Amino acid sequence: MLGVSRGTLRTALRRLEEAGEIVRRQGSGTFVGSKSPPRGVVGGALRVDSYWFGVADGYSVRDLTLELGDAGECAGRALEIAANQRTAHIWRTVVSGDKVIALAEDVYHPSVMLPDAPELREMLAKPMTAWDVLSTTSTPPAISSTRITTALLTPLDELGKRLELRAPTACLALEEVACSERREPLLWSWDIIVPGGFEIEVLQSAVTVRPDRVAGAPEAAGIG
Repeated sequence: MLGVSRGTLRTALRRLEEAGEIVRRQGSGTFVGSKSPPRGVVGGALRVDSYWFGVADGYSVRDLTLELGDAGECAGRALEIAANQRTAHIWRTVVSGDKVIALAEDVYHPSVMLPDAPELREMLAKPMTAWDVLSTTSTPPAISSTRITTALLTPLDELGKRLELRAPTACLALEEVACSERREPLLWSWDIIVPGGFEIEVLQSAVTVRPDRVAGAPEAAGIG
């Protein structure tokens, strides 16, 4: 219809998506509209985007484990469910080259309908965050909070062994809770990152508290 190749069309759609002009959801289609920044947390007139991962040499996933098990104390409290309630757990070891740079644990709320195991494995085998996976479901995330702390690990600790540490190391610990637009918890994530494993950038931007009126358009009653 447009007289352009599929490659050109894919490039154009990708750039429109990056600019926020369209929203693309796997299995649903492509929609016109502005996409909110991922992990955006709105407080007053300030939007704080939690964190962005980047590593110079790229990264991949190994030791991917999918399991249905008890939520556990931390995830249960964050997801507002009982600690012994059964729900989906995902564990991943993240590597850059032959070096382990992070461990990730994701626990989804039982109400979240995830893709089946083979499709989920294929998705998570790529550099894809738990937030990205959640965005492909019928309950996409709208807001999240992230707590950033440190953890001192040794080669004798269970986590230290999985990270293949050779000496006591202060690692970065990130705990994130993602919620729906109605502030219903959907996902609890916990990541341990070794020094130099990832670059983490925190972004802030001003947001308009009330939407601007379109010039010449009549005011709609009842819209706050």
